[in-house]
Amino acid sequence: MLPWRKVSEAWFRHAWGHPQLQVRGWCVSVKTCLTVLLCLSEIDVDHRLWIGICQFICATSLFLQWWLANPTMFLVRSMANFAKAFLFLHLSVCGRTAIFDPAACELAGWQDERQPFRIINACFILHWILVAISLLLQFLLPLKGVTVDVGHEQLWYRARLRATAVPMHLTLAYLKPKLRGTPFERSHLEPVLNGLNAAMVCIIVWSLDRQWRTSGVRDALDALESDAASEEAQPSEEER
Repeated sequence: MLPWRKVSEAWFRHAWGHPQLQVRGWCVSVKTCLTVLLCLSEIDVDHRLWIGICQFICATSLFLQWWLANPTMFLVRSMANFAKAFLFLHLSVCGRTAIFDPAACELAGWQDERQPFRIINACFILHWILVAISLLLQFLLPLKGVTVDVGHEQLWYRARLRATAVPMHLTLAYLKPKLRGTPFERSHLEPVLNGLNAAMVCIIVWSLDRQWRTSGVRDALDALESDAASEEAQPSEEER
């Protein structure tokens, strides 16, 4: 079992997890802020509120895993991503309607100008399910694919998988202005936020790939030696 520590052991000490976890924590935090901005602008609050909560949970778990190296955070993010898949399922089938009101479901969106958006949301369902499964596999098989030079194989898979969200966000940013003048016109803010989300995903993809390349056995041993050396260099309580 890989070493990790409890919250009570963490205060005032350096982080135990890979630094790229912190990078992704900040990226997901930015994505959470963008979702909050949509909610404040009263844009699809029924879905964006819950998506924002899922993003906040993912960001928090990334920071905790960076600080504590606790593998349980894989399960937390996996469940949050399964929840996002459900939310996009409702978006794809019913559109921007109340989640808990079946009578409000608008199936007509599959036959009008909204059809491309329904298809993209359907792609997001598969995207988030696969991301959730990848996180679950990394928890269940913590050393799968780890070699002297590279880290867990699911980091490699997840980097490529997350990259598929970039063209989806950019396609949404391109299509939304085309709805102007229709009953389904979107806010000018939405394409901008889709572009910013695509940029954040690009950083997340780079971070996952970077972690895969720098979390092999050799890098882990170097990190442990560096931690041991830094602890030995610190004065003990008696010396103080």
